[in-house]
Amino acid sequence: MKRFFLFCLFTLILLLLFRGQLYRMCITYKAVGDRSSIPLIDTKLKSSLDEWSLANESPSVEDLIYFVQKQTAHYLHFVNRQAETNPNLSYKTGATNCVGYSKMAQAMAQYLIDKQALNLKAKHKLGKLHVLGYDIHQWIDDPFWANHDYNEIVDLQSKQIYAFDPTLYDYLRVAFVGIKE
Repeated sequence: MKRFFLFCLFTLILLLLFRGQLYRMCITYKAVGDRSSIPLIDTKLKSSLDEWSLANESPSVEDLIYFVQKQTAHYLHFVNRQAETNPNLSYKTGATNCVGYSKMAQAMAQYLIDKQALNLKAKHKLGKLHVLGYDIHQWIDDPFWANHDYNEIVDLQSKQIYAFDPTLYDYLRVAFVGIKE
């Protein structure tokens, strides 16, 4: 019994430590469209981003994504219903869905990109989830799974794409997701 308990504990620790890699290995996002962006205009929200911008004059793309996801998770909490998705308003109520999470992340990322004149572009994407290569949407009729919002930051020089899901980050702290071409 003790060996079984230790085995289960060890397995759980490994799953927690490697959750990001396991998630990217099993689940990929396939873009099926883009959503419109909403620029940040709220001065309070912009001032918190300005502080980080001053302290991080030449951030890496990864640092930018981590910061944006942390801020999104700080300001928002997930609700599985219609909710405010305008980032200038949703951060005040705190409640939003996956569309609102991605709109907030895209707006904050693009604000920081523009402020620091980085050669990047933040995008709000609409996608479908693939589990082990299979499109799960063909088997599930629930509207919650009809599509999934996520974000991409594209390096305009190298064309490298960094994909992330701010809702997933808020719940599991998985910072990056895999994309399927």
